[in-house]
Amino acid sequence: METSIAAQDDRRGRQAATRGGRDGWKIGRVPLRLKEGTRNAARNFFLLSWEARTAFWRARTTFDGTQTAFWRTQTAFDGTQTAFWRVEEAFWRVEEASWRAEEAFWRAEETFWRVQETS
Repeated sequence: METSIAAQDDRRGRQAATRGGRDGWKIGRVPLRLKEGTRNAARNFFLLSWEARTAFWRARTTFDGTQTAFWRTQTAFDGTQTAFWRVEEAFWRVEEASWRAEEAFWRAEETFWRVQETS
């Protein structure tokens, strides 16, 4: 059964509209003729995989941003903690100096009373 010229042109036009051009999809020199449902499934799978990949990278970028914020917070905390330790260390130095001053005072008083007793 011969097809009409209009039907042949219509079929060629539909094939040209596909990405494979006039002969349809090809793998090497072998034409790959997919049914409409298979083509749609392949396209949908590609689009879904692309969406999944995009979602993954968005999540990864968000995670990286969150991790960066966490490290900045940690660094700020470490800086604050270091400052606190320096203040605490200064406090202990002042306290130690006050203990030494008090010891010197007691020694001076003790010396004073010994001198008073001998005089």
